[in-house]
Amino acid sequence: MSSLKERAGMLAELTTLQTSLAQSVSEQAGFQTRAQEVDGLRSRLVHALDSVRLLRQRQIAVITSPRTARTLEVALAVFERARQDRSFLIDGQALTRLKGSVDGCVEDLQTRVRDAWREYCQQRIPPIDNAVLAPLAGIPALSGGIAALRDGISRLKNLMESGVSESVVVAFDATVAEVQSAWDGFDDGNIESSVLAFIKDAAARGAALDSLTPEVLAWLRRHNIVNSFRIRVGPSNLS
Repeated sequence: MSSLKERAGMLAELTTLQTSLAQSVSEQAGFQTRAQEVDGLRSRLVHALDSVRLLRQRQIAVITSPRTARTLEVALAVFERARQDRSFLIDGQALTRLKGSVDGCVEDLQTRVRDAWREYCQQRIPPIDNAVLAPLAGIPALSGGIAALRDGISRLKNLMESGVSESVVVAFDATVAEVQSAWDGFDDGNIESSVLAFIKDAAARGAALDSLTPEVLAWLRRHNIVNSFRIRVGPSNLS
């Protein structure tokens, strides 16, 4: 009889041990999941901050709001506490608050980085009107240079809408130099200086009416593109 009682007691202890072990395994799995979530949040925040740092290194101003700066300090403090005491992650509410802080910081930083990057790009993309390039593309002596220009400008606009990274910034700056070089020599010496000056003014900011000289008009007619240009009223400070 005592043997049966002992066995029953042992069985009860074994059941309790199995239950405790299962609970421990479950808690460990939950802990690991939360640790992975924290690592993911940290990676998102580091990526956003790296974008800000990259632009600032190139003298591109990214101004963060005071609220984001304060929230960022709180998030960094939580990350540091979690690094020093991993048991801190057991607190689900702390993880929820951290996620909210990181989401807010990342969203604000991404918006400000995107705006700063677009402004930087818009200031550096050569102001070349595609409406002026289009009729010139049909002239054999200019078609190659015009195609290179249009391709370069298209790539610049695509890079402007890309996410900020070291490779994107380097590619953008290199393409700006490439497009400017193509624009400087797109005629390959095939156009009279007065015609070239008229085309470049028209494509950049609009040509003054007095630059439409008889020589320029004759060139436009010779290439059947005179009707591709229109006179419009604009500011008087073109010169």
